[in-house]
Amino acid sequence: MKRNCFIFNIGGHYRKGIFQELDKDNNSDFYFGNKLKNPQNVKKINYSLLKNFKSELENKYIFNKIYYQKNVVRLFFKPYKNYIIFSEYFNISTWLIILMSKFSRKKIFIWTHGWYGNENFIKKIVKVIFFKLSDGIFVFGPRAKQYLSKYIKEDKIYIIYNSLDYCKQIKVRNKLINNHLKFIKEPKNYNLIFVGRLMKRKKLHLLIKSINEIINQGIEVKLNLVGAGEDRARLESLTKKLNLNRYVKFLGEEYDENKLGELFFSSDLCISPGSVGLTAIHSMMYGTPVISHSDFKNQAPEYEAIVKNLTGDFFDFEIKNDLSNKIINWIQNQNRQTTRLHCFEMIDTYYNPSNQLKILKESIKF
Repeated sequence: MKRNCFIFNIGGHYRKGIFQELDKDNNSDFYFGNKLKNPQNVKKINYSLLKNFKSELENKYIFNKIYYQKNVVRLFFKPYKNYIIFSEYFNISTWLIILMSKFSRKKIFIWTHGWYGNENFIKKIVKVIFFKLSDGIFVFGPRAKQYLSKYIKEDKIYIIYNSLDYCKQIKVRNKLINNHLKFIKEPKNYNLIFVGRLMKRKKLHLLIKSINEIINQGIEVKLNLVGAGEDRARLESLTKKLNLNRYVKFLGEEYDENKLGELFFSSDLCISPGSVGLTAIHSMMYGTPVISHSDFKNQAPEYEAIVKNLTGDFFDFEIKNDLSNKIINWIQNQNRQTTRLHCFEMIDTYYNPSNQLKILKESIKF
């Protein structure tokens, strides 16, 4: 029997890279939840890609975010030594399996966002109890570890970062580098990009208004919005109202990595006015810096890949025209090749499946 049991809330396709890296080890089994509560519509990985995938678990929602995964408790009685569960405190079945582990030699590790910094008093108490009961916690970045270490022993917290399909993307990237002459363009024509779901919480209306401000200053920019979502009609209406149809293009959903890689690689800057998430990792994989907002308590953990003046920048919601000013500063003053190398280094060093597997093996007896 395998030594490790991985239980995820869902087998997201975007985690294919780390799943396949873990699968190579052949000492772990995988169980994935079948769905997330709407409106989160996550594309699932093709389970046939994993030789050690065992079964899909039914996620049963009780109230709001609170749910349990059917049959998870049964897995505790299988001869696994370590359980690595991608979970938050609102998963009841995770609580049960953690409590059961206190009467056995089995180890329970939580893979989690961990801590945002905007938790209220009650949520802090619940989270601290939840994490303290586990045998170890894997968080996405240094900031979550810094917060958690105020309440939990630091040697129990591991930074595991995040990743996409690095093996596939590195092949696309190398091909683009070899063909880089194709992307030489007019020096005063700047390309901007956003890739992700067109949702209100992404605050893309701020980006379109910033494009208008930049155009009014006589600076030629083009923006590609790649993705679909419920906010597209509103954003298209705003684009038309501001007479920006020549500058802002809605490209729709795109899953072809070769096409996405080309779009990122040929862009000067990626902007995500709302929380940035894995868009930052995707963009930097192809050497393109990222701008997002500076309200870190309401950011996704991947914002920590953005290092000011190296791999991107942050704008302040409270300062008028700050986003447009930050965009102008970056596109006009960056050394594009130097920035590209900084972005490559960030992903190649930290945000890739090989590094994640190394961290897991150093933390758990695989």
